[in-house]
Amino acid sequence: HVMAELGGRTVHQALDFGWDAKDVWRAVCTSMDVPADKR
Repeated sequence: HVMAELGGRTVHQALDFGWDAKDVWRAVCTSMDVPADKR
């Protein structure tokens, strides 16, 4: 799943590109509308 929050990358691509895992997780939560109490 390509996400705008990850610069048009998938989770794996963002991690391979050097993104911090916490930043990727936050982007996934934002993209998927995960409630703040579930993050």
